[in-house]
Amino acid sequence: MIAVANDSSAPLIDPSQLSEFADFLPGAQVLQLIRTFTKELETRPSMVLHLARQGDLANARAAAHFLKGAALSIGARRIALLADAVERADATALVEHAQELPACALDTLSELETVQLTLQTA
Repeated sequence: MIAVANDSSAPLIDPSQLSEFADFLPGAQVLQLIRTFTKELETRPSMVLHLARQGDLANARAAAHFLKGAALSIGARRIALLADAVERADATALVEHAQELPACALDTLSELETVQLTLQTA
């Protein structure tokens, strides 16, 4: 379980984790990891929100858990914290937290575009 203090204070992307990847993986593999995660960010946050709004809390939590794992694997700290909050929340708070996921995903996607450009030019 991750500690959730203030989700908005967490970095969108943990640069130290990406640096670790770059230290032992070729740049093309790091870019592939980012692309794979990007596909998750394009769909899963909205899926979690839709499931939460429909009252399908078990599947919303499961989808949030998957998103959290994917986010942690790439160093996307803020979306991981939000997904963790969704996963652990009661019914009322779950929808509330899920509503924050799509906007956070867009911010994270923007940050990942910058990271990809940096890696491609390195």
